[in-house]
Amino acid sequence: MPFRIVNLDEQAVYKSCTTEILADQVVTYEKLAVGAVQSDSIEDGSISAVKLAPDVFGAGLVANGTTNAIDLNADNVTIEISSNLVQVKAGGINQTHISLTGNIDFNNYEVLNLRVENVTSDPTPGNAGRLIWRTDLNQLKVDDGTAFTSIGSGSGGHIIEDEGTPLTQRATLNFVGSGVTVTDNGSKSVVTIPGGGGVGSYGKDLVVVVNPLDKTIVLSNTPLSNSEVVSWNGLILKPGVSNDYTISGSTVTLNSGVTLTIGDELQVVYAY
Repeated sequence: MPFRIVNLDEQAVYKSCTTEILADQVVTYEKLAVGAVQSDSIEDGSISAVKLAPDVFGAGLVANGTTNAIDLNADNVTIEISSNLVQVKAGGINQTHISLTGNIDFNNYEVLNLRVENVTSDPTPGNAGRLIWRTDLNQLKVDDGTAFTSIGSGSGGHIIEDEGTPLTQRATLNFVGSGVTVTDNGSKSVVTIPGGGGVGSYGKDLVVVVNPLDKTIVLSNTPLSNSEVVSWNGLILKPGVSNDYTISGSTVTLNSGVTLTIGDELQVVYAY
């Protein structure tokens, strides 16, 4: 039979003290029945923010006791609220917040204002494709998996030395000066700079073949090591036992693969 719920705040339960509610519409086994609370069941202002327990919201939401609103709990360090928008704060994310464990696909878009890793010595290799910029050499290098190699120099590039002291490798090597000559025998290039480079003198011995069986050339001076360039009728010969000639002291000996004829010209240019 109908009954009246009494001893409750009438603002919390009734809009009117004369309202009667059937028990099976309100309470079922000490619980609110389905549909018991509707849009007109709770009086405006009957429940304030302070009446709600914190676990209703969770850690990210906070009850505002002043405005009765539910506020977002932003840390104001990495996240902020601006014009009712939740956004990452300027400077809120830095390298300590980013951990890459996979590749990033830029989908052919540019990486702008990228700076290659600056170092003064080569790191330990083993990450093929890693780029570094050697600030001491003004040189871009790449890790090939076993070592860092200069980009642009290639395997056939020159190693530039000033009397044994390595100099910075460049893509272009230009010699300027009157009388500078360069010869290349396939295994090395020799640059002749008259009167310079710390070498005392340069020699040029020319031999016209009279006896094709005589394959030795005795030079006027003993050349500095690896400074000689030997040519046969203008063809640059290659040094080495398995190549065209060998040299010992001031004597150049042609190998069996060189077949001379009367009148051939043999020329040796060297420093001493």
